[in-house]
Amino acid sequence: MNQLSRGTVLAAATILGLVTATLVYVYLSKQRLQINPNTTVVVASKNIQPGTTITSDMLRLDSVPKEKVPAGTATDIDQVLDEVAKYGIRPGQPLSALNVCPKNRLSYVIPPYMRAVSVAVDPVIGVGGFLKPGDRVDVVATFAQNDASVTKTILQDVMLLAVGPDLSNADPNKAADQKPQIHATLAVMPLDAERLILADQRGKLRLALRRPDDPSTVSLKGVNGCQVIGAIPPDNPAKQQKQPVQKVAVTTPQPVFRDRPIMPVSPVKITELPNTARLAVEQSHTVQVVRGAKIEQVSVSE
Repeated sequence: MNQLSRGTVLAAATILGLVTATLVYVYLSKQRLQINPNTTVVVASKNIQPGTTITSDMLRLDSVPKEKVPAGTATDIDQVLDEVAKYGIRPGQPLSALNVCPKNRLSYVIPPYMRAVSVAVDPVIGVGGFLKPGDRVDVVATFAQNDASVTKTILQDVMLLAVGPDLSNADPNKAADQKPQIHATLAVMPLDAERLILADQRGKLRLALRRPDDPSTVSLKGVNGCQVIGAIPPDNPAKQQKQPVQKVAVTTPQPVFRDRPIMPVSPVKITELPNTARLAVEQSHTVQVVRGAKIEQVSVSE
């Protein structure tokens, strides 16, 4: 009888070991399942947005170990049907009281540490009726200040909890039958709640709809009328034109003459005089005397 080689023995031992380990694992798994059997839970079959009414096409049943099922997890689809998602639910995530709430119960929808504040809206302010619970919006306020208007974005990326009394996304096929809502409820932090309430009281609010995947915020300083439309023209440009500066004529006062005519003065002809006479003339002064129309020259000695 031929003896088996050492390599053959080792290979056979390895195979027997693997078979034994597999059998032990299967046996222990069956024992564990008998002790802790699986249970059926309700999980999401697709992404569910916050504020969405849960329908049967969003759900499926899944079997998971019983010890891994959180408390309050739904085990029957009817338990969560027509309820509202508090937060976004991923595919395969179990549905429970942690992420769904009864319909029309606002307090269950408010995120932790936040407050629900309602503001008045109309079909224009409410983005033409396209706002739905779970949307993200910016709050823009317009204030009247010193006979001028100032518009500023006071809150950004705010979650819309409800539109009117409805906490869930309405069926698009029934949107035409719905009446316009008169208020929207936003989830804000306590400090932002104060700003929102003051802005609602002092100004006029509008809601700007955002993309659901855009969490960005922008630093804005607000705008006024001059920044948007420039300087306001006057109501009557003809009256508002700048008046030209009127030049005031400065007249030089003219000398006032008497009514009598002024006769020209004839030049005095000086003749050659003897030295003694010339000295006498040089030492005297001549004065012009006017008598009526007659003018005389009178010499006055010193």
